[in-house]
Amino acid sequence: MSWSNRYLPYVTRIAGDPSDASVLYLGTAYSGLFKSSDAGAHWVDITHGISNPYIDGIAVDPDYPSVLTVVSGGGVFRSVNGGTSWIDLGSRLPKTAIVEAFARSPLDPQRFYAATIGTGGGHALRVVLPQGDANGDTKVDVLDVFDLINALFAGGAAPIGPADVNGDGRVDVADVFYLITYLFASGPPPITAS
Repeated sequence: MSWSNRYLPYVTRIAGDPSDASVLYLGTAYSGLFKSSDAGAHWVDITHGISNPYIDGIAVDPDYPSVLTVVSGGGVFRSVNGGTSWIDLGSRLPKTAIVEAFARSPLDPQRFYAATIGTGGGHALRVVLPQGDANGDTKVDVLDVFDLINALFAGGAAPIGPADVNGDGRVDVADVFYLITYLFASGPPPITAS
């Protein structure tokens, strides 16, 4: 997209990929969320799946840069694939909140902070992924088994979500078998880490 083909949007937020300086995310008021993979020369609209195009906040996970959390006028949304698709995490802020700043906690990857006006000043949001949700899509299913196998045996990326499903303090082949037993043989549910 060229801005000359469309009116220049009012920019509300900008964020970058900490591991690739050419990847940028641009949040706007009423025009949505855009991504550039060439340091801003070209932009692609990645708003599809976000219910309100007013982008209040963007957080890029520094450990997994393809994981984005976005606050819009429609709630909180998460993408595990760089904005290709979005998971609606629901409204976690008061309806009257206007987000002035939004950031991920450096100590807890599932906690986000939103500085707001009009509702008392600040809110802590917690995006809790279920134990066993290795790909971070907010549900435990066969795709998590594939992600674990890929990470452990095929040199794939490390799991995004909590993948130690048997609670032994490490992610290994035992977690793959535990998860398969849970999903397909009525085995015990994943053990939540303490």
